[in-house]
Amino acid sequence: MNNFQQPPLFLNYLPGCVQLVFPPNEKPITPKYTHQFFGPTPTIFGYTQLRIILRYTPSLKHCFYKLTAESMLPFTDQTDHSRANLKKMLKQYFAPNSFLTTEKSYNSKEINEMTNPTFTAPGKILEQFTDLKDRKFIISHSRLKDLNTQSYFKKIQHISIWFVDGISLINVEDPNWHVFFLFEKVTANIEPNVSNDKQNVNNENEKEKEKEIQMEIEQEQEKEQKKEYLVLAGFVTVYRFSLNNEKQKMRISHFLLLPHYEYSSLKLKLLQTMNKYILTKPKVIEFNVEDPLMDLQLLRNAIDASRVIDYQTKKSREPTKEDLLEIRKLYKMNLRQTRIALEIFYLLIAGTDNQNGSQKIEIARKLMKNRLNQEFDEKMILNMNNRIKFEEKNHLQAIELIKSWKN
Repeated sequence: MNNFQQPPLFLNYLPGCVQLVFPPNEKPITPKYTHQFFGPTPTIFGYTQLRIILRYTPSLKHCFYKLTAESMLPFTDQTDHSRANLKKMLKQYFAPNSFLTTEKSYNSKEINEMTNPTFTAPGKILEQFTDLKDRKFIISHSRLKDLNTQSYFKKIQHISIWFVDGISLINVEDPNWHVFFLFEKVTANIEPNVSNDKQNVNNENEKEKEKEIQMEIEQEQEKEQKKEYLVLAGFVTVYRFSLNNEKQKMRISHFLLLPHYEYSSLKLKLLQTMNKYILTKPKVIEFNVEDPLMDLQLLRNAIDASRVIDYQTKKSREPTKEDLLEIRKLYKMNLRQTRIALEIFYLLIAGTDNQNGSQKIEIARKLMKNRLNQEFDEKMILNMNNRIKFEEKNHLQAIELIKSWKN
């Protein structure tokens, strides 16, 4: 009987042994999640000092896989005693020809994207802007019924698995999917490709020719440095639901910014651009988010509440039921989100109303209680006062955001 025991020496703990490298940031990033790639067990067996390095090209269309280890067990038929086949585990999530295993092929793809930037943003460019760090960005929109967009998204959508827990890959052949892309425009910094016959000049006999060549080199270098290429910073997938009355609802599914781009200002710009685009679509009656994370919900609350504030400022009075119906229709908000925006509105005006401020706060809290009673049953909310305090705290954060935008 084989009493083989796995020595701890051959155990590697996830996600610490995985490193992701995204241009233009060369600092390796440790992913948040690895279980969808390697299984629920947080260890990999069969290696010592394991390092898995995945280096992406600027567009993220191609990835170079490199594995290093001090030692490793062999592959055997007895899977319990064999090292894990990591290459196979990873490759199944990549599109054909995008998973590269030789550095030569990767370098060729990377240099081609940087020096011969033929890759363009899928679909239509909606916004171009410069952030506070003087970085240039573009936001584009496309649909997966476009074959070029479909082909590109097949190659990049697995990236969300590294950073979002429990996420599912979408069916790229479903024409109801819309995708909003965020790209940074980066200036190429590549040495000019000067042929050897131009470099090997006889300095004694051809000084004049050398000067001409040097000028040509400088011109080529200046030309190369002005080239710009696109680096994917993130993407958002939105699904379009068709209703019986020929109206539509749109719902955000995946909202991903890569870690080195995960700034609230970029999230805000992306969300605002999406809202602006969808507000131009007369058939869409509602724009929503599926199970949003806290920071995304905060931005969304602030955007919607600022709309209510602007709307009511023009009316010079507190909202009526007719106003709320008009706000929902105008800004394509669902009922829950309209209620949240109204709660924030009353908390905000409470801070500017010295006489009736406490009354406005009580109105906001009553609205929160009514909404929470409809969202959860009594068993789900054991302590309503604590839940209201939690909601109020989040609303005050949204108010601080709104104030910062107006300054």
